[in-house]
Amino acid sequence: MSVPVDLLVTGTGSLAEAVLFDLMAMPTGTGPMSIMLAGRNVSRLTWLSQAANARACALDTRHRVAHRALDWDAPDDLARLLEACAPKLVFHAASLQSMWEITGGNDAWAAGIRASGYGATLPLQVALALRVARAIGTHAPSSRLINACYPDASNEILMRLGHDVLCGIGNVATLAATYAAHLGLDASSRLRMLAHHWQITAAIGGQGRRHPPRVWIGGAAESRPDALPDVRLPAGPALNLITGATGAQLIGAALGRIERYAGHAPGPLGLPGGYPVVFVDGELQLDLPPGVTRDEAVACNREWGQEEGVTVDAHGTVRIASDQVAGKGATALPRSYGVDEIEDIAQQMIHTKARLQRCAA
Repeated sequence: MSVPVDLLVTGTGSLAEAVLFDLMAMPTGTGPMSIMLAGRNVSRLTWLSQAANARACALDTRHRVAHRALDWDAPDDLARLLEACAPKLVFHAASLQSMWEITGGNDAWAAGIRASGYGATLPLQVALALRVARAIGTHAPSSRLINACYPDASNEILMRLGHDVLCGIGNVATLAATYAAHLGLDASSRLRMLAHHWQITAAIGGQGRRHPPRVWIGGAAESRPDALPDVRLPAGPALNLITGATGAQLIGAALGRIERYAGHAPGPLGLPGGYPVVFVDGELQLDLPPGVTRDEAVACNREWGQEEGVTVDAHGTVRIASDQVAGKGATALPRSYGVDEIEDIAQQMIHTKARLQRCAA
């Protein structure tokens, strides 16, 4: 027998934690949210659900979080979970590769990914998200999916493989909130931004001025890059202090709990990169700056995606940019593959990762 919930969260890492805790502060509105948290780490599941419920009580919102262990390697476990909780929305935040493992790693694997560009991890980001999308299509077709695992590139792969995905969280939304705060903008000054995960990587590396996003404020012309703040971001989970807040707001809007939402999202409707978005009558739509076409915005994000080392062509072939591949770890990475091969490539990369993590950079 199913007990429907508003939200299913898959994953117990720092991003899932940040979003979950910020959701607990959301006004009750039409009633408390019911949330199911699922993942492979039982001790984390127990603690996160306990802490989230305590926060909801402390904040007097009375949202409720239950939890259930999820075995990603058991073919029917995800299906049973979806059938049991019939979620309105699935927020997926579990991958086979953490960004922070790359930014702080001193082994040959981390060095190889840094040399190639973060886009080289794409199969490891997509693998579990693809399982979730496939299971939703079969067992919970009315559920909508928000994928948080490298959505700037992964969501396009999911769509090309025939799966619906609403959007991701973070990245462009994290940057937009940070820039708005630096510029001292209030809610009446709508900041619209085009940005890719590449700009997050640049800001973490202190290169935000060299690789800025594109920004428009209100109805004014595009801001000059030299007029934008020099944003620096931390290379670790502390960044999720911002991402959690922006992600919770987007999830609230997707659940119909925020009446008017004007923000940003990566990978909306399977597009590459990040865009300004709004919800209109419950549907996610692009909210591009005046004079900017969808084709122009997509082309801009594709160019930035190439800077992260991976491109996807019209035929569904994924390629690592050959001029960026260098070093012991990078040369062990696949150079090209079809989107329909991505799960097999992910398995190969897991073995390569294990081997190279035993080697110094």
